[in-house]
Amino acid sequence: RHAKSDWNISTRSDFDRTLNERGFRDASNMANRLKTAPYLPQQIHHSAAIRTQQTAQLVAEKINLSSEYLTAHQSLYEAGINECLKVIRTIPDTFQTVLLVGHNPTITHLVGYLTPQNITHMPTSAITCIQFEIGSWTAIEPLLGKFYWFDYPKNEFIPVYL
Repeated sequence: RHAKSDWNISTRSDFDRTLNERGFRDASNMANRLKTAPYLPQQIHHSAAIRTQQTAQLVAEKINLSSEYLTAHQSLYEAGINECLKVIRTIPDTFQTVLLVGHNPTITHLVGYLTPQNITHMPTSAITCIQFEIGSWTAIEPLLGKFYWFDYPKNEFIPVYL
């Protein structure tokens, strides 16, 4: 999920909200945690909203992923699960590990749709790792994913990455 955004500027639309100071700090910390995981994203797909772009760019910088592997999707802004699935199913099969940066409540619901794991709320900057035993991203289906870990900025127990 994108990092914490700034609600203090009333002249901006929701789409144009930027990360606040805490958002930049939390996204940076979570990207550093992600760097210790055994599988780093080879591609990042994100909503076209400013706060998700900033989150994706910050993560990419921290994990040394070139900006050419970041893709903004207008359809992920205010998306439902079906729009997320459409994006996921278009990922080239040459990429085995991807990061999807989106918005609540959909990103939380997507975890429950793809895995048997019930996460009631993904806070800002949260990351969930899901593995699929599939040959193609087009084969993504409900409950097909294996839930591996869930981490978020206020988590005192750093997850054990499998």
